[in-house]
Amino acid sequence: MIFPLKRYFLSKESGCVSATQNIVFPDVYDVKKKEGEKWLADLENKFQIDFWETHYKSNAREREFKKLSSLFETHILFRDAIKLTASDFIDRQLSRGCHIHVDRNIAINSSIEYLLEEMSVFSVLIEDGYKVQVYPGNQLKILKDFANGVFTDIKSNLSKGIYIDLTIKKV
Repeated sequence: MIFPLKRYFLSKESGCVSATQNIVFPDVYDVKKKEGEKWLADLENKFQIDFWETHYKSNAREREFKKLSSLFETHILFRDAIKLTASDFIDRQLSRGCHIHVDRNIAINSSIEYLLEEMSVFSVLIEDGYKVQVYPGNQLKILKDFANGVFTDIKSNLSKGIYIDLTIKKV
């Protein structure tokens, strides 16, 4: 089971994602971890399961994170796209009735760091041959921008990705 980075947590009250730092709800984590372990046990020997954490802890991910962080500092179009994505995320959370328990700028900066970390893992996955990424919901616009050639002056594995939105409808 893939767990979000510790910077984002489920709010017990609303199920919203929160930009609150250093707050852990161990009961939610433990329940979800047990559910994930059961799910994995049911799939044993049927699929190869690759864990996010393995890629997150890799030297390749560190390398890609440094590249993306440097781009954030030096490439105006990339920086603006990341900032917009982070700001939109915070606005979506607020529009859903979620509460941000830190200053908005802190929440946005936390979201920016999370995006750079997440994108660095995606870059490593693409480098390792996992070019097609299916996401249950809407993929990040910035990933689609890479795939659609918006950042032609940036050499990145992210440009080689195929990003598919998956919409599930109850019938």
